[in-house]
Amino acid sequence: AGVFDCMKNPSPASIEAFAARYARPAELAGIAGSSPRMIVQHLAAANVVPAFGPPRCRQIFYLREEALERLALPRPLMEAL
Repeated sequence: AGVFDCMKNPSPASIEAFAARYARPAELAGIAGSSPRMIVQHLAAANVVPAFGPPRCRQIFYLREEALERLALPRPLMEAL
């Protein structure tokens, strides 16, 4: 069982849990004031591997906590998310 063993009608709680655990580059770019492409490049340079993405799904997702730490965002901003 994993992320791709999806339910057809996920519950609101499971959607919230997913959003709390994973983040897309576009979301991280908005937080960091950058572009999604730069976020992907920065995280790759920091050896952060996406939690999942192509070819299994169209979007790249990172573990939120790991990505935020590697982007070196100020702690209060990270905690507000």
